Amino acid sequence: MYAAQTTLIHIPEYYEYYQKKRSEGKAHRVSISHVAKKLLRMMYHLETKNLEFKHQS
Repeated sequence: MYAAQTTLIHIPEYYEYYQKKRSEGKAHRVSISHVAKKLLRMMYHLETKNLEFKHQS
């Protein structure tokens, strides 16, 4: 959950996803848990495919 909150600051796509969930009426913690799940899926994909994360600023 802490990693998801930090991700919101550094990766705009995740912040937009968080805002989308908030606009759907989800509470803060529920929205953060959605971001955490999305982050975990991305990390799992990178590990299983042996890829390196490259964020485009």
